[in-house]
Amino acid sequence: GGAWHSHDAWGRRRLAYPIAHKEEGVYHLVVFDSEAATLDEMSRVLKIDDAVLRHLATRHIAGSRTSAPRDEAAAPVAAPAEPTQPETAQPETAVSESAEPEYAAPEEEAAPEEQPGEEEE
Repeated sequence: GGAWHSHDAWGRRRLAYPIAHKEEGVYHLVVFDSEAATLDEMSRVLKIDDAVLRHLATRHIAGSRTSAPRDEAAAPVAAPAEPTQPETAQPETAVSESAEPEYAAPEEEAAPEEQPGEEEE
């Protein structure tokens, strides 16, 4: 059992490399919930189906993009939604000011230790 949430037909696209002598494929994105056993059975059926060249099941992360990627040439250039900040403003960072630096300062060299069997004169 499972629940079907959405289906997005991405359409016909050129494959990165030929698969079974095919140069193009039709891509679909399906978002659903299922038990592991249901996913295993669906993968088994898709492997058997000759109309399916490849399939990939991944875990969906809430809030991630689940729509077809746009072609760069066809993508319109959108105006910024927020006004830009003056160049003198400091950019926001995810690190707090009290955070430790990412690198460690080199430690001072310690005096060489005595090797066993060596005596001081």
